Amino acid sequence: MADASYPSDLLYHPEHDWARIDGDVATFGVTWFAQDALGEVVFFDPPEIGGTVTAGEAYTEVESVKAVSDVVAPLTGEIIEVKTLVTHVMETGNRKDKDGNPIPRMIVHTFVAKFGEAEVFRGELGSGVSANPYISFQMRVPGPGTFEFSWTDDSGATTVETTSLNVMG
Repeated sequence: MADASYPSDLLYHPEHDWARIDGDVATFGVTWFAQDALGEVVFFDPPEIGGTVTAGEAYTEVESVKAVSDVVAPLTGEIIEVKTLVTHVMETGNRKDKDGNPIPRMIVHTFVAKFGEAEVFRGELGSGVSANPYISFQMRVPGPGTFEFSWTDDSGATTVETTSLNVMG
């Protein structure tokens, strides 16, 4: 069993759920106590993209070897999933060319997503990632805006793509 941990930057709900707020984005989780009480998790059904969660109300269930438990939203908001295709050859460095020479490693090692000026997601990728990987994350957006996705490879080259998001109310 891991030592109990209750970081001070989290907002806690009495039902053992928490939220970490970074600008307009909130990430939800369950407390150390809830994780310890649940034991091994065997199923988690994430909320539907585009749906809303209401503070103090259950928005999904988590099933463990011990029990099925509600997961309670510590805040009210909308759930969205952002999925983007990173276009890159992604060479692991483990292959050889037709002459038997090693093909140098050339992978995307950093992926960053911004919404407006705020960084909303950062991922550090490894050589096990396939060519042209999909990157997926969830967030809440305050309204319409522009996503900027950038990825940097081993050579230091950075590719940037943008797309607009319209929110229908």
